[in-house]
Amino acid sequence: MRPNLLFPLIPVLLVITGCALPRPTSWKPEPFIWTGAQGKLAYEVKSPRGNLRGRAFFVAQPSFFYFEVLNPFGLAEAQGLVAGQEARLLVFSQRTLFRLTWEEGQDLACCWGAIILGYLPPSWLEGALVFSYREGYLLRRDLSSLYVKAFFDKEGNLLKLTVKGEKTYFDIQYTTANGVRLTEIKIPPLKTLLRLKFLRIRERAPVSLPTLEVPPGFRKKVFNLSLN
Repeated sequence: MRPNLLFPLIPVLLVITGCALPRPTSWKPEPFIWTGAQGKLAYEVKSPRGNLRGRAFFVAQPSFFYFEVLNPFGLAEAQGLVAGQEARLLVFSQRTLFRLTWEEGQDLACCWGAIILGYLPPSWLEGALVFSYREGYLLRRDLSSLYVKAFFDKEGNLLKLTVKGEKTYFDIQYTTANGVRLTEIKIPPLKTLLRLKFLRIRERAPVSLPTLEVPPGFRKKVFNLSLN
């Protein structure tokens, strides 16, 4: 097509592009004060090291997410805790403690339970930029060393949360079908996908941070997820 024939199409292209681009809006999600929950979930893990699936009991508050995998006799096969700047998994059958740590991302330390269950921390609304686009709303919040992008539908439901620095570290999607909540967590640097299907969720009063007691003789394997 000759260049002069493109000129009549330019206004049309600008209109189409303008409709697709996010634009500032006065809308903001309503702050939600969430205190905690407990219940049961089905999990699935896919990684280069192998795949796992099963069911677990969980306890969560805004600052942590704790879970236990039980055997048919009611004894713990594994215990996990995501809190602060690390995730810990104690596997009794392998007599091993796995630790995933990160030095940066202090702003995430207070919020792991909320993030996993799909609640945006109220403190992240302060100073956040919000844009409107065709499918809903986009919120961007700069943290001390990272930034987060949260996507909402037109009803204000959180659909996706991305934690980025120089690259994407956590990419989380939230869906609800037939009253069942599903959280999918991608960790691109580790090529790992974690699916959590919450079979039962019940609100509960705050509890103290659980501890993982590592039995004598257990091995420790430490992995670092650099966030800088």
